[in-house]
Amino acid sequence: MEKKLLNQSALRPLQLVLFVFSISTIWNIIHWYIFYNQYETLSTLIAVAIFDWLFWIIALPFVIWITKKRPPVKLNSLLFIHFPINIIATVITIFSSEVMRLFLESHRPVPFIDSFESRLIAEGSWYVLFYWFVVGAYFTVDFHAAYNRKKQESLEFQLENAQLTKRLIESRLSMLRAQLQPHFLFNSLNSISSLMDISIARARNVLIQLANLLREALDISDKDTHTLREECEWHERYLSLESIRLVNQLEWACDLAEDTYCASVPCLILQPLIENAFKHARKRKGEPLSIQIEARKSGNQLVIKLSDNGVGFPKDKQNYHEGRGLKYVHEICKIHFGDEASVQYSNNPSGGTIVTMMLPYLIEKSHEET
Repeated sequence: MEKKLLNQSALRPLQLVLFVFSISTIWNIIHWYIFYNQYETLSTLIAVAIFDWLFWIIALPFVIWITKKRPPVKLNSLLFIHFPINIIATVITIFSSEVMRLFLESHRPVPFIDSFESRLIAEGSWYVLFYWFVVGAYFTVDFHAAYNRKKQESLEFQLENAQLTKRLIESRLSMLRAQLQPHFLFNSLNSISSLMDISIARARNVLIQLANLLREALDISDKDTHTLREECEWHERYLSLESIRLVNQLEWACDLAEDTYCASVPCLILQPLIENAFKHARKRKGEPLSIQIEARKSGNQLVIKLSDNGVGFPKDKQNYHEGRGLKYVHEICKIHFGDEASVQYSNNPSGGTIVTMMLPYLIEKSHEET
């Protein structure tokens, strides 16, 4: 890309100057031949017009090269390099043109020196301006090429930064999931261990269900998001597994609005909250643990509520510090949705806790067409 831009930077000033040369040559032909009938034949006129610019055609690469190497931005370069070259180039151009006219014109009413001096006075300023036009054209195109290079470098940097950010996010997600999965597995193994003393058959049944659940969890771990329906179905199977251990001590319900089934949510986002319910809510004795999951669409947001009937949060919230579960949920929501997501928690007036997640309402990619 950079090499291509450099080639364009070198060619565009030449193209621009050659365009001006062509326009000037055509104008000279029209001016001399039609209005003044200065030359006997059109071919002679064309030859004179071309040779007037022959030196500039040859000198153009040198002018561009010297402008690139010694740009006239400093006084020394301007006074001792470009001004002398400009004057010398103007004199040589007019002199070579006069020499060529000497051979092409059949008669010259004005002597060579007088014609040269008069043209130097009349046309010298035009050639001086043309030199600076070439310099300006180079600077304009070079600036444009430099701007394109900077723009390309900026785009490449942004792309590289986005890819790096994505890799960091994926690494962070993997680390958080690695922290979550052993926690979930240890809880399940503890459940199986406690069942071994009660019923080996029930423990075996729980172990089989756990193996199936872990297999599904491994499949889920390859994805960042899935539908809310898939999220709730997985947790219903997990709660069913736990209910084998907690006979008559666990109740749950999932109440999802139909338009939230295909909503996109981070995989296993509810798991830490359900684990918290098992850990804290069961401190309340005398009644089964009840877990309620609700989801509604509110404008452009997906509102998910998970409530339990446990002991609730401490009344003194200033001294309350979020545990691992809530921190995990906050972190995952921030990684996936940034400031568009929020997680709030409060005590349930009827007892227990309510955790509310407000996420952007997005349709899972695999269900967009349906």
